[in-house]
Order: sequence, then structure tokens, then C-alpha cells
Amino acid sequence: MRTDAAHERVPMAGLASAMVDAGMEAPSTAAAAAAALAATRRNGSVLICVDDAHLLDEQSSAVLLQLARKREAKLVVVTCEGQACNDTVLALWKEGWLARLAIPPLGEEEVAEVAESMLRQPLAPMTAARLAMLADGNLVALRELVSCALEEGTLKNTTGVWMDTDENFYSARLAELLHPVLQPLSSEERWGLEVLSVAHELPLGVATRIVGISTWEHLEDRGLVSVSDRSLEIWLSVSDKIASSVAVEELPVLRRRRILDLLIHALSAHPLARGAAFLNITDWRLELGERLPEAEILEACRRAWWAHDWRFASRLAESAWTQHGTPRAGLTLARIMTHRGLRTAAESLLEKVVEIGGPDDIAVALKSLGRMDLVRGTVPSRPKGEGPVVVAAEVSDGPDVDAAIADMMAGRPSESWKRAESILCSDDPTHVAMAGSAALVALLSMGRPLDCIELAPRLARAARTLGGEDVLDYDALNLAVLVSYARAVAGEVDEAQQELRSFIRDAADARNWALANRAGVFLARTLLDQGRVGEAYRLFAAACEDDLLIVRQVAAAGALCAALHCGDEGLVETAAKRLPEPSDDGSCRVEVKLASAMLDMHRGHVDTAVRLLRKAGETALSEGAYGELADVIHALTRIDRAEDAAMFFGEWVDGVQGAIDKVRIRFAMAAANRDPDALAQCAAEFEENRAPLYAAEAWASASREYRRRREPRPASAASRRWAQVRSQYDGAPTHLLHMMDEVVPLSRREREVALQASAGHSNREIAEQLVISVRTVDNHLYRVYRKLGVTSRRALRHLIHERGL
Repeated sequence: MRTDAAHERVPMAGLASAMVDAGMEAPSTAAAAAAALAATRRNGSVLICVDDAHLLDEQSSAVLLQLARKREAKLVVVTCEGQACNDTVLALWKEGWLARLAIPPLGEEEVAEVAESMLRQPLAPMTAARLAMLADGNLVALRELVSCALEEGTLKNTTGVWMDTDENFYSARLAELLHPVLQPLSSEERWGLEVLSVAHELPLGVATRIVGISTWEHLEDRGLVSVSDRSLEIWLSVSDKIASSVAVEELPVLRRRRILDLLIHALSAHPLARGAAFLNITDWRLELGERLPEAEILEACRRAWWAHDWRFASRLAESAWTQHGTPRAGLTLARIMTHRGLRTAAESLLEKVVEIGGPDDIAVALKSLGRMDLVRGTVPSRPKGEGPVVVAAEVSDGPDVDAAIADMMAGRPSESWKRAESILCSDDPTHVAMAGSAALVALLSMGRPLDCIELAPRLARAARTLGGEDVLDYDALNLAVLVSYARAVAGEVDEAQQELRSFIRDAADARNWALANRAGVFLARTLLDQGRVGEAYRLFAAACEDDLLIVRQVAAAGALCAALHCGDEGLVETAAKRLPEPSDDGSCRVEVKLASAMLDMHRGHVDTAVRLLRKAGETALSEGAYGELADVIHALTRIDRAEDAAMFFGEWVDGVQGAIDKVRIRFAMAAANRDPDALAQCAAEFEENRAPLYAAEAWASASREYRRRREPRPASAASRRWAQVRSQYDGAPTHLLHMMDEVVPLSRREREVALQASAGHSNREIAEQLVISVRTVDNHLYRVYRKLGVTSRRALRHLIHERGL
């Protein structure tokens, strides 16, 4: 039953319409309706769903109550919060016939799931956050926003993930849907809403000069305006963001100019609002065509940049460059463009600065070009032992931040940390902030998240000091994201995830894709550890086209690993195409090698995967990247090659600080020693660290080792724990999990042959790959078929796809 205001005035209208739609006759009375609905129960259960039940007429309500009392139908009745229901509807739950459930507004994750069901492909997390803020948790509003965005081209899909194009979510259809909300407003109410929508928020003292207090009260009653009580004054802000967006988009040019002029004068005269609205006032004056001093525009630009609003900062810097055309304005705009990923435009602008600037300006522009190449992966890494990458300028602005960044980009965390550590002692906050990213990435690679957390106050002080100063070449805004991730690695997972999600929401509000990608990649890594592979994939995939080389590589590798865990071959193929080839020249992150090895394993190339992981481990060990080495030995253990992981054990393990990294290492040691008690202890610790996938794998390993020792009781107990934890992981079975699915476990060689055969390789190709005879392959396949109960390669491939191996 769907009801509306018209049905409320016409008895039985909504119920009769629903019954006709269900193939029944329209009832003439409430008694006839109740009898007809009760009669249908003879053919099975009757389910009646009622939307907007607060609009039900009394007779329809009475029918529902009668059906509930006699248990002649099942009911789902929905009302809107704050809407009054008639006494009969209230009796449904007051008398206990229905349970009353409060449904919270949709969050970002639910928005992503709903949108994905409409779009058939994942939604970028920042776009999900934007839609969640606009829809305010309302499912109907969300559906219309997505539909309108598709029609208007506001949503684009170029990488297998739907992203918004930075434009406002607006269409004529959306405006038409909001007509019942905006049309009843009086001219004064509409004016007040328009002014507030342009300003975003206003102190009450300013708002009441624009329209009377009674008007704001009426708008608040309609749910269009919300009120917050701050320390010195009450502030008004827009509640219905969609209505606000439509109101702004429909403003005629002259009416908007009148609103801007009004706001500039009203806010400038208000002592509290003047400072808070400095950025907006500057922007509005520029929109009205005023010529402002360059220093004033650049001051607003810097504030916007340090507030993460790079889109706004870029617009202000463009105005400074257009009005004044000085090298200073050009350098500021080029740096912001670089951070936003607008590389070609930034390079062109820096070349113009070289043409018009003095010697100092030229040197800074050339250095910025060199730094841009460095962090975006277009300058070859220097061989080990040589000097830092030579950037385009032969000038130095203090400690060699570039060398620390170059070592970090080239996969030499120990050297990067040594350089950065000396820079962090500098009195210059610029050097401290720019070296901070290198220092944190290096320490995380070295497995030292607690040292990252210890650095956080010093880096935060540097960032606060720079808040009103120049835009930096290297993005110091990454510092907070990296520190949050360090907290997650150290064991503070819940707090870190909340912080990283808040960064994504802030990025959505400011439309800052770069910040969203940074926070999204690190949030995805924590989610992947927890076995939440679907959301992890969306976050990784959205960042695969990021402008920074290191973010691109980590995102591409993470997307492939998440896709493999999802068990979706389409996602795997899409992610595999984006993964760069693993290399040994220092330009390839260890995550890329791990993902490549997992892909080889998935395709049946077990020995190739092992060789790649061993080589990655040797590199990590030589460079002191012990956090990355913990990942490598865990990956080897997860493909049942703990003896290969054992070759890397040494004194370094005692220096690893990460909570889950320590368990990974102990798990590898226990597996190498075939110690079921130690494996069970690791499984329990993985559970404590909220890593259900790793815990399930450890319980599977423990169960196998107990069986091997002929200890059936602890083996059965481990199997029960495996089943409990496995249910918390929503992905496909992994290599170790499959051991628990097999009635008769396959040997390692049988598993390798099965993987290759399912991947489509002939027996001769398998024999060449594994360096065994074709007859031996035939024998292994015969035993595999018998153990798994299949009779063909096709059946084997289907079994492996469904259950993993």
C-alpha cells in the first residue's frame, strides 16, 4: 500500500488500490476488505506493506488492526519520524501486535551499497560521502540523486568505479521533485533560504537583519534550517542540502549578485562573523568583479589550502594570477594545481613563471618542476650509494628534503629516515612539515608505528605554524592521515578508522579527491586486514588513478588483493590490468610484488609466486623495511610456504612495533615449526586484533597440525573455532582456508597441479613448470580427482572457483 495526502481524505482509497494491483476485487466496505484479505490466507501467507502509514484513513487503519489481532496477515508498517499517526495505527505497536524499530539514516557504507545496486559497479567512497551528506540518510532522496546524476552526466565511470565530476548534483527533474517543498514558501521565506544557502551559515544577529525572526522559525519548522548554539552566538545553517542546492542553482544572475552584495556588507560589519567568513567574502568580492590586493587574495588562498579545500584555493589563486600575473601568484597556483593532480596545467604555468620571473623566481619554479617529477614517478631512481636525484634547479633552500623524499620513493626507508630525522630537528617549520611525510612513510615501512605516533606532536606544531604561510611543494596535509594509519598498525584500529573516515567526509565536503584517496587507501588496508573485502576494494579502486606514484601503486596492488579475496573474476581481471609490472630498480613498492605473487598463485603459478615473494623479502631485509618484510613472510605463510618465510627470521623481529605485524611474524614462525599450540595462540591473537580472515587461516593451520600429530580433540576444537571466525569474513576461501573444506586434504604438490590444471594448462606445460615428468602430473591429477570427487578439468575449475584452493 502506498498512501498520500489524497488517500487520507478518501476512505479505503489506498487499500483498495493495493488490492486491485494484487489481482483482487476492490472492496466496498472495510469489513469486505478484511474478509477478502483473510480469505487469501488459504493459499498461503499474506504480507501487507504500508508506506507512509501516518497518512492512512481510519477505515484502512481499522482493517490492518483487525488483521493483526486475528493473526490473519503479516504487516510491515512504515511511518515518518515527527509525523502524527491516528490512534488505530498507534494501537498496532502499543498493543504489541507489531515491534517498533527505529531505522537510522543511511551512512556512507549503506549509501555505497544502495548506489552500487543501482549502478551495477562500485561507487567511490568520496562520492558516497557526498551523496550521504546531500541525501541526509534519506533513501528516496538518494535514489533520485543517483538517477539525476546519471542523466546529467555528473557521475562518470572510467576505472570500473563510479565517481562524481565535482559538479553540483542538480537537474530539472530534481528541481521538479523539490517543487512541493519550495513552492509553498512565501517570498520572504524563499529569500531567507536563498541567502542562507549562498552563505552556508549565518549568525542569528546577521540573519535577523535579512528577514524577521518569525521567518527563520517557519523555515526551521519546515526542516529547511537548523540552529546551533555556539559559545558567543546562535548560528543558522541549512538542513535540507538538496533543497539548498536547487535554490542556489535556480538563482537568476542579478538576484545572486544582490545576495552577494548584501552578505558582504552584513558579514563585514559583524565582529564575530567577519573573521569566519573571510574566505567567502574574498571570493564573493572577486565574483562581483572587484580588483583586490594580491596579498589579500593569496592570504585567503593559503587558508583554503590548509583547510583542505584545494578547489576553492585554486579558484582564488587563479584570480590572483588573472588580476596581477606576478611570479608569486603563478607559483602558488602551480603548486595547488600539482596537489590537485592537474600536472599539465601546473607545468605550463611554471614555464610561464620562468619566462617572466627574476633569478630567484626562476630557481623556485625549476625546483618545483623537479619535485613534481620526483613524487610523480617520472625521474629515474638513483642507484644505491649515489647522490640525491638532481632536480631542475641548482639551488638549495635548506636541509635536503628532496633527498629524503627520493630515498623514500626509491624504496630505501632506512636511508630516507636518516635524512629526514636530521631535518626534523630544524627550527624551520617548512622543512619539518615537508620532511614529515618521508619520515612517516619510512618509519611505517620499517615497522615502527609507535615512533610515528611519537613524532605526531612535533609535526602537528609545524603544520599549525604554517597554517597562514605559503603553499608547500610537498603535501604536508598527508601527515595527519599517515599518523592515523600508524595508530591502526599500532593496534588502535577503531580510533584510526574513525579518523580516516572523517578525513574522507571532510574531503567530500571540500571535493578534495587527493585527500580522499590518501585517507581511502589507508582505511582500505585496515579493512582488508579485517576481511571486509568489498568496501576495501571500493576504496582502493577509487585511488588507482591518483597523481602520486606511491598512492597509485598501493591502490592498484590493494585493489587486486581485495578482488582476489572477493572471488570475482571480473574484478580480478580489471584490477590486474591496472597493476604495474614488478621491478627490482627501487621504483616498485613491495605491495605491487605481493599482489603480483597473489595473482600468480591464483593462476596456478605457485613457484613463480614463491620466487617473487622471496626476492621481495630479500630486498626488504637489505633495506631495513621490516614492516614490509612482515607482510612478505605472512604472504608466504598464507600460501603454505612457511619454510621459505623461515629464511628471513632474525634479530630484526624484536624491533617490529606493529600489533598485527608481531602476530604475523609469530604465525610464520609457528607454521615453520609446525607447532599447533603456537598456531592456536596466534589465531586467538588475530581475533583480538579483529582480523577474522587471518584468524581463520591460523585455526585451519592449527587443526591440520593437530591432526598430523594424531590429536583429534584439539583438532576438532580448532575446527570449531575456524567455523566461528570464518563466518565473520565475507570473501572467497583462501589457500589455507581450503584445507578445512577438503574432506581429504590435498598435498602441496597435488594442490599446485590442481591450480595449474584449473588455469587451463596442459599436463606437459604443468610438467615443465614444476620440473616433473608428465606421468607424475597424470598421477597427481588422478589423486586430485579422487579426493575432490570430480572427473574433469571443467569440474575442477568450477570447484576451485566456488571454494578456493
